[in-house]
Amino acid sequence: IFNCMNTIDAYIHKNNTEAASEFLHKFSSLIRLVLENSLYAFVTIKKDMEALQLYIELEEQRHDHCFTHEINLPQSLIEKNYKIPPLLVQPYAENAILHGLRHKEGRDGLLTISFTEENGQLVCLIDDNGIGRMASAAIYSHRQHHQSLGLKVSGERVASLAGLGNSKPQVSITDKPGGSGTIVKLELPKIDESM
Repeated sequence: IFNCMNTIDAYIHKNNTEAASEFLHKFSSLIRLVLENSLYAFVTIKKDMEALQLYIELEEQRHDHCFTHEINLPQSLIEKNYKIPPLLVQPYAENAILHGLRHKEGRDGLLTISFTEENGQLVCLIDDNGIGRMASAAIYSHRQHHQSLGLKVSGERVASLAGLGNSKPQVSITDKPGGSGTIVKLELPKIDESM
């Protein structure tokens, strides 16, 4: 919220009312979706990806379109109405943007969110071609060492799904070769209306 409000303020100070209005419209849509989704323990993947889409679009604009994104959600998963906890994927996407993609030189950053079914569970991959964790750690080395609270809480949320379905929920983070980005893999139970 704070970052979005600063961006809107900057547009206003530059007299760019059209950009401010467009950004504010997307921002209000995101807030509405987040509030609606927060009423439920689980929402459909489609509904959660709608909120994530808006969030990423705002971040793209906030960072002067230095990266793009893709969300790959197969129609078969939409039709099966699988559910996940709301905002489960968002902190991993945020981390990829803030620590990897925004520091990448050039304008060819790419964030890809993909869902598949594998071995009786849902798999979500958050793949970025940012600067990688080692380069990011060097940038932030002057700050106190701490684990991202968002990632810690998200890891605990994934672990709390144990016992639902027949899978063992887990998170793994892999560095791509040569510091060319990161892949986060979320392995989740298939939660549907019957659960």
